[in-house]
Amino acid sequence: MKVFLIGMPASGKTTVGKRLARLIKARFVDLDAAVVAAAGTPLKQIFKTEGEWGFRVREATALLDVVRQRGDVVVATGGGAPTFGDNLAVMKHAGQVCYLRASVAALARRPGLLTRPILAAHPGGPAKGLAALFRLRRPHYEQADLTIDAEAATPAAIARAIADTVHEFAHGAERGHPHGHDHDD
Repeated sequence: MKVFLIGMPASGKTTVGKRLARLIKARFVDLDAAVVAAAGTPLKQIFKTEGEWGFRVREATALLDVVRQRGDVVVATGGGAPTFGDNLAVMKHAGQVCYLRASVAALARRPGLLTRPILAAHPGGPAKGLAALFRLRRPHYEQADLTIDAEAATPAAIARAIADTVHEFAHGAERGHPHGHDHDD
């Protein structure tokens, strides 16, 4: 079973992902960390020398590497991963995609988010950059198999809710329903 967590930066993908992996006894992969490990250089350096496009190409390669591996895994993707190329389709084909939804206002209150280079460089300022990024990415996020409100509960409660849903999804697939559904949609 593969579970992909998507959502805006600071929505809790890594924190929830680690907890979820422990709950379902799966390996945890932070896609940004996988990119850094493969490149042998920090993310800031990749962005500086290769730009966002270069980073996204590396991220797509790392995603394919994870998808090809055997075994259960929970993947915390980068916030832009589902918006690049066919990454979202790859994730949906390989497993279950879960969107950790949080409002722009809630995200803006999270420590350190507005200082990230992709937001700090926005001509209207980091807060407007965050809102613009959210508007661009939300249509992709909303294609997830499962959407969880990342504002309303603790990371532990969010991980438990995802674990319960993923368990149902997996058992539906075992009964011959390719997407884990027990009923006709």
